[in-house]
Amino acid sequence: MKLLPFSILPALLLLAACSSEPSQADLQAAVQKAVDRQNESMQNMVGGVLDMPKFALNGVEKLSCTSSRDKPGYVCDIRLDITRPLVGRTVDQATARFIKTDQGWEQMEP
Repeated sequence: MKLLPFSILPALLLLAACSSEPSQADLQAAVQKAVDRQNESMQNMVGGVLDMPKFALNGVEKLSCTSSRDKPGYVCDIRLDITRPLVGRTVDQATARFIKTDQGWEQMEP
């Protein structure tokens, strides 16, 4: 009976590893996917006829992440360095929710 706690320890460690918050690299990749989708959506709106100016992600800095209380994933405060069409390059702070999928981390609405 005393072996039971030791037998569940690896399972608990595995579960803890699966539930860890996204790293800065994870956030960068997730935001890049969202930017790529935005660019593709803009291009599809004009039927691919015009070469639309594109958003360019220059960097993402992770400020903090907390486990979301009412939805899956983590709510993270991030600093975005992004170049926007007609606006230019800006650095903004944003809050976004991130969930882990089979394809990696995905950015969602908070």
